[in-house]
Amino acid sequence: MAIAALALVVQGGGVPENSVPGGHADRAGVAAPGFSLGFARAEARPDGQPQRLPVSGLSIRTAAGKQFNFSVEVARTPEELATGLMYRRELAEDAGMLFLFRRPQRASFWMLNTYIPLDLIFIGTDGRIESIQANAKPMTMDPIQSKGPVIAVLEIGGGLAARHGLAPGDRVLHAELPKEGTSSQRRGGAGFFWKPHS
Repeated sequence: MAIAALALVVQGGGVPENSVPGGHADRAGVAAPGFSLGFARAEARPDGQPQRLPVSGLSIRTAAGKQFNFSVEVARTPEELATGLMYRRELAEDAGMLFLFRRPQRASFWMLNTYIPLDLIFIGTDGRIESIQANAKPMTMDPIQSKGPVIAVLEIGGGLAARHGLAPGDRVLHAELPKEGTSSQRRGGAGFFWKPHS
């Protein structure tokens, strides 16, 4: 499968508000302080070359007990979040990109400079799927938004969520997401991480 750019919008600030292009975050509401990805940054790669980020393992465990494994690139910095999967023309079925936020927030994406359809999986503060927006249309600026505050967004190839039977409530397992039975809050610092509530 191929992927391109998606905009990630984190409420509050951005151009447009809550939007970040390129298989990436768009700002759709109220962006967290110091978190501003905007059009300018999202278009900061005039060479049209996709970014390549470090890869780690991620799994999704369904309510039916099935588990699906992915190798995901992880976007953490404002520049990485803004660029996302822009300019990708292929995405393997077991690949994707995980967008991590510094704190829970409503998220909104668009498909600017994204060349293939994507499924956007919004991940809540408990590490479970909050909502899924399937088969986002490439090269459009229609907002794709979470239903409520989320701590991360996973992008995978369009149609995979339905094919695997993924649904809200399914658990997303990754080293930087909350563990089962916990709820987390994002804490700033080098290599931002989530710290479960005590």
